[in-house]
Amino acid sequence: MTRKKHIPEPDYTLDAKGNPIPKRQRIAFVPVCSGNSFGLGVAEENEPGYYPQEQHGLFPTYEAASVRAEELNGKLGLTPDEAAHIVCTSMRGKRKGGK
Repeated sequence: MTRKKHIPEPDYTLDAKGNPIPKRQRIAFVPVCSGNSFGLGVAEENEPGYYPQEQHGLFPTYEAASVRAEELNGKLGLTPDEAAHIVCTSMRGKRKGGK
């Protein structure tokens, strides 16, 4: 996946309990490598790349970051398969409408 150079506002907001609420199209949290540790990114469905989410901190292992990503995806109402689908569409780089 390609890290996006420009980091716009994330496409989600947080509710009072810190749970993510999507603003527009579907998103999924994904574990990403960050130097010698791991962090989280947000992949948007059918949009290439991901947005780093530094506010969620760093994790010592990929597994720890993956667990946190799954927790946040669950709070978005996504099953693991739905989250994986969203992430995969961001890797292909195909935009809606085939453009």
